[in-house]
Amino acid sequence: MSTTSSQNRSERVTYRRLLTFFLPLAATPFMIASTHTIANAVLARLPYPVLSLAVFTVVQAMTNTLKSPVLLAREVTVSLVDSEQSLRLICRFYTVLALLLAGILAALGYTPAGRWFFVHVMGLTDTQSVDFAYTAMRIACFLPFVEIYRNVFQALSIGTRRTSLVSLGTGFRLIVTVVIAVWSIHTQWLPGIVVGVLMWTAGIGLEGLFLSGLFLRRIGSPIQAVRLMPKRSAALLTYGQVLAFFLPMAAMMIMNTSLQPFIQGLVARSPINPTESLAAYGVAWGLFLIISGPLNLLHQCALVFARQPHGRDWERVRRFSLASGAVISGLLALVAATPVGLWTMRTVIGVSPEIASLSRWVLLSFTLYPALRAWQELYWGLLMGARRTSIIGFGKVLNLGTALSALLLVVSNATLANLIPAAVAGGLAFSLGQGVESVFLWQYARVKIIPAASLRAE
Repeated sequence: MSTTSSQNRSERVTYRRLLTFFLPLAATPFMIASTHTIANAVLARLPYPVLSLAVFTVVQAMTNTLKSPVLLAREVTVSLVDSEQSLRLICRFYTVLALLLAGILAALGYTPAGRWFFVHVMGLTDTQSVDFAYTAMRIACFLPFVEIYRNVFQALSIGTRRTSLVSLGTGFRLIVTVVIAVWSIHTQWLPGIVVGVLMWTAGIGLEGLFLSGLFLRRIGSPIQAVRLMPKRSAALLTYGQVLAFFLPMAAMMIMNTSLQPFIQGLVARSPINPTESLAAYGVAWGLFLIISGPLNLLHQCALVFARQPHGRDWERVRRFSLASGAVISGLLALVAATPVGLWTMRTVIGVSPEIASLSRWVLLSFTLYPALRAWQELYWGLLMGARRTSIIGFGKVLNLGTALSALLLVVSNATLANLIPAAVAGGLAFSLGQGVESVFLWQYARVKIIPAASLRAE
């Protein structure tokens, strides 16, 4: 009796445990952003700087879009793996996925299809740009393998509540990036495009190896780790269940990455100062990404700690998630409404007074988003645990439709366009879409999941 009571107490969710779990995940986006910043700085100091920066930007955006499904390896593993059988099945699924995506990327780097794609789809016109893109893709085609390997060990670390391993792995990648940067600038042996893609691909690969080494030393084999993860289903996992979970999430990822290009495209079509609006939106968006980055993995708290949407554990996870969003919204408002934001835009980024002033208003239009995003992340975790990812995908459709419809209404109406700058309208539309998605997920969970879970608990 006392042993059971002691185990229950040790398993209780506390705010301290949630904070210890989440802080390493919150720090990870900052380190990842630092690696990208370092890469751009290095490319500017190596042979062919302008060409390397331009082509690397194109290749990075294109590769990220094509390989975006590999980012789901964390969510799929934490949500579906709870036995040796499910782990082996998921690993086979990842192997097929990595081969498929790597094959697509390799075709762009090693076949004539790449030249057609770079010219007619990505808009690279001169021969040297196309040659640089070929060179980059011949290295980048290995990204699906190294990223899935890294993400699986990240997921197992998260599932066993050792999130410090995730941030240690990313920290090691940051060190590797700095070492490659110093060496490449000192030697000047390689063109910037080669160094940029090597920093990206080799950095993730070495991060995965370092993380797996730490994982094996502290936890043991992946099979041992699975035994520490919560049991989610007594039935054997099937490929059909994996696809039913994976495909809506993959569609959601594609919609999520396409939302910003659509918003920026509509801002650029504003009849009132479109160039200034687009520039101000871009400046504010960059700052917004840095400040709101910690929320990217907030759903893992609900996924790992709140397996049932009732009781004390759920209530603490709910309060922690909403408080996290409120803190980030408050920080965003503080930066936007005080001289800190204006100083950052004028001195650090170096934009004109007019663009800086407009960017502050855009940043203010984003301030509700983190609170809404935290609300969404809470129910994302709950729905992933319940394997209702089709609902997550439908919520993202509502988000996309609402945001684009609202922004189109402003930029296509002369009266509204004069009243609300297009850049500010873009931020408001983005936040509105997030609000609609969050309300939809909350309402679905309140009606379909929470009552059923409460009945099972009784």
